[in-house]
Amino acid sequence: MIIDSDAHVIETDKTWEYYTEADKHLKPMRLQDKDTGAEFLRFEGDSRLHPIQRTRDVSGPNLGDRMETPDDSRLLTNVQSRIRHMDELGTDIQVLYPTMLISPYTMRVDIEVAMCRSYNRWLADIWGEGQGRLRWAVAAPFRSVEASIEEMRWAKDHGACAVFSRGIECNNKLLSDPYFDPIYAEAQEHVTCQTNDDLPYVLNAVGDDFLVMGTDYGHADTSTELYALQTFKKSSDLPSETVRKILDDNARRSTGSSPPSVTNEEPHR
Repeated sequence: MIIDSDAHVIETDKTWEYYTEADKHLKPMRLQDKDTGAEFLRFEGDSRLHPIQRTRDVSGPNLGDRMETPDDSRLLTNVQSRIRHMDELGTDIQVLYPTMLISPYTMRVDIEVAMCRSYNRWLADIWGEGQGRLRWAVAAPFRSVEASIEEMRWAKDHGACAVFSRGIECNNKLLSDPYFDPIYAEAQEHVTCQTNDDLPYVLNAVGDDFLVMGTDYGHADTSTELYALQTFKKSSDLPSETVRKILDDNARRSTGSSPPSVTNEEPHR
């Protein structure tokens, strides 16, 4: 099994269709620049504008490849399109992380809880439609430890296998802050790597039981390398056992994954 431990979704209007009736007034507003046509989201209590990504070009830093990721696959408006592209890339399972949520967007607890809840239900539906091949990282509303744990427990039963966090979270807390200890009791972490990392050095420091690898699928930046897993498997000078651990054993253990099987999930509201 080949597992891409760092792939992405691009948030769309569909992402915010899972707000409860009581929270609908907290949904983000879509704005458009009349001159450029660029689109943005703005959240209540936040004056910043969050750009809606529409670029499709993806380049690999090592391979020099340049290709277009289909919109319906990248945006996951068509889950089966993503599955077909995964088949082309030789990937069995992807672990999905957010895009817009990479940046903090609010200081209000109620907005963060409602937004994370909607995002997580969207990802749960994608997981269900993806027949177990699209695992995901839960967006935890860290401004509320209680709500974070509640979301993590719900998400674990609906395809989530990781917790998404930033290096600095609510109120400028580092991840080493004891504030997060109750959340860590619910989660485990692995180290991720890229094909251009000094892997012998990394392996010497942490061993080969804690490394996983990702392609950054869905993003268009210098870290994106759609064929990273194939390249690593075919051309790595590392022992075959280490390669297998990074692409399969470690990722399988960290995600709790078994070979994909059909799931019959109803939409989550």
